[in-house]
Amino acid sequence: MKKNNVSYYPLLNNYDKVESIFGKDFLYKSENDLLTSDDFFIANDILSKKMYGDTIAKFIKEQKTDQLDHLYNNLLSTMPNRNLLNEINLDNIGMILIRPETFGEKERYINFLKSLKLELILEKDFQLFFEQYWILYHHGLKHKDSTLDFPTRTFNYINNDVCLLVFTGDKESLNVPTISDYLFMYKGKHGSYIPNTLRGDIAFNSLRKYLIDKEHFVKEANIPLDPIGAYRMLIRGKIESDRCHESADIPLLFYSAQAVHIPNRYEIHKDLNILCDDSDIETIAQKIKKR
Repeated sequence: MKKNNVSYYPLLNNYDKVESIFGKDFLYKSENDLLTSDDFFIANDILSKKMYGDTIAKFIKEQKTDQLDHLYNNLLSTMPNRNLLNEINLDNIGMILIRPETFGEKERYINFLKSLKLELILEKDFQLFFEQYWILYHHGLKHKDSTLDFPTRTFNYINNDVCLLVFTGDKESLNVPTISDYLFMYKGKHGSYIPNTLRGDIAFNSLRKYLIDKEHFVKEANIPLDPIGAYRMLIRGKIESDRCHESADIPLLFYSAQAVHIPNRYEIHKDLNILCDDSDIETIAQKIKKR
């Protein structure tokens, strides 16, 4: 059930989770924006090991990309193979996965995409588990600065409410080779205002209201959106990074307003295979046949 009418309401459980892992003093300091860089580094190391386990956390920290790829490929080989997917022309569908930070904006996403002459054929609320997350984002974990923000991103993503939306449409009338390409046209960029886009408009505007200024969340959003202070430390230059966030209109939203995952045409088979069960694929197949 939606709580307090906030976009990020699935993340309100971060208060209990942060206190359980780090204690009341850390919770107080993070909520009141009093964390030091030392506080962050200690917490980030703890969180990384909690999210990924000691072995993967070590590989990420030491940039052992070959070992990370090996683990990823082994995990991928254990995933179920949804054979019915092979019977669907995936050019005719596209998908978005709404992340917890804007789960409360689901109806806005749906209405916007319907206004673009897309038909919603599957809506599925669930909680992402670690293996699914690892398969979706293993490439990001190999980035040299991923040790700084990915533990927080993972913490805010797995075991929290997400929503899978699958759409179809008429490629010819939309003048696109695939529906995935069409969705990409409206993806937008996290942290920068781009009208009529998913990240650059809906997510940007829904989360901007939880900012005091470009470097500060309102107090109530600190724990849900940035539980151990990673994003605040990065954009204020308190910890060294590649400063990629400086390309954004609002650097805090560069990290906290990723908001939606949209696979391209070549990724959608893998993503649907791990996010859907056989019943979901059957629903998609039947609705495509009826068009």
